[in-house]
Amino acid sequence: MAYGNYLIESDVLTFPAIQAAINRLLLDGLDVRLTPVSRNRALIPRHILDAIKAQYGIDPWQYLQSNGVSFDKVNPISDEDALALVTHRAIKELDAQPDIAVPAIGGVQWHLATINAPQAWALLGGPDTIAWTCKVGQIDTGFTRHPALGYVGVAGGASPWLLEAQCRNFYSPDPASGNEPGDAYGEDPRSGPVWGHGTRIGATISGWHPGGDGGKTFYGCAPKVPHVVVRITNTVLINDQLSALADALNYLVDVAQVDVVNLSMGAFPRILTPKVKSAINNAYDKGVVFVCAGGQFVSPVVAPACYGRTIAVGGTTSKDQVWAKASRGAEIDWSAPAADIRRATIEKKTGPYVYRDNGDGTSYATALSTGVAALWLTHRASEISQKYGKTWMRVCAFREIAKTTARVPPVWGPGVGGTGILDAAAVLGAALPDVSALKEPPI
Repeated sequence: MAYGNYLIESDVLTFPAIQAAINRLLLDGLDVRLTPVSRNRALIPRHILDAIKAQYGIDPWQYLQSNGVSFDKVNPISDEDALALVTHRAIKELDAQPDIAVPAIGGVQWHLATINAPQAWALLGGPDTIAWTCKVGQIDTGFTRHPALGYVGVAGGASPWLLEAQCRNFYSPDPASGNEPGDAYGEDPRSGPVWGHGTRIGATISGWHPGGDGGKTFYGCAPKVPHVVVRITNTVLINDQLSALADALNYLVDVAQVDVVNLSMGAFPRILTPKVKSAINNAYDKGVVFVCAGGQFVSPVVAPACYGRTIAVGGTTSKDQVWAKASRGAEIDWSAPAADIRRATIEKKTGPYVYRDNGDGTSYATALSTGVAALWLTHRASEISQKYGKTWMRVCAFREIAKTTARVPPVWGPGVGGTGILDAAAVLGAALPDVSALKEPPI
């Protein structure tokens, strides 16, 4: 069995101290974050140990010990067991870690600057006045009425761009589970392990709140793009809701008639039903760009990102490193910021709505990629329509352009995070591929 992580245990060393010690041993191109799962246990990705061995040519555990880093216990752990530990860890019992606040660049949050979102907005006269010609769908835990999603002023007022009347709920929990299904229109009932996830990711896509973030404007990647959210779960692992995933995807494509769908969730083990594959085919054939999170904490890319007719997104840090916790593999198309993200969130179930640093997950990289797809579809709308129509060809064209224009950091090795880091301005400025150059992948 191949192990993607090691479970380490130490009653003496703190995990930040361990990270710092490992970081001193390695080149700047490698992110070395650990994932605490209890007060004295953490996961260390196997590729970090492989890098130590490759760089120094000796056993990594011996090398760490010679540098004053030793552990009480070290055991390889399967991806399934690692994911279970992360899923069920008691966050409140872990040692508190300070939020990592990465400084803004040029007046916008770093994750937008690093993908050149401001330069892309400028091509559309934005970011505040973009005349959108497309609609975005999001499959998630639902939405809340956060100011970043257009809910400003009187409580219960309508958002100008979150199309609440088109939002739906397809979540069908086991009655014995005690999970709250929520209302018919997909509002997040604020229950379950990752409640509010739909809001955090949704605002990363379409968010816009002038002066709301400590006097500064909060921006998503595609500010105020028309946005439909559907609820299918109360967690990011959706193996038990594959039927709901298929129904939600078909609804967004055939009824809401969106142009891009964001899925910042996944199934692991990576098995999809014929019904889900049929829904993916339907979206693909109708020219809907289906952007999916590559996953984290497990080595393989999760489903449905691993399937050829989706866009699979990996994760990076503010230092252009591949995020240590991101899944890797040949299925990843490109990467985008996935760590230390400034995001819109909710302080607790009763409020207030706030903005916080330290968001992480390929969920955010996926949301940024969804936003770039919306920018591209709007900026090149007439050309795309004339050349491809609303067919599979525009999905292939977007993937091809984004992959070939991605920025490749000099410290990256081959095959670690797709073709590079997404560049929104380069995507919008690239020539459209000829129809004859597009190849339809199988599912």
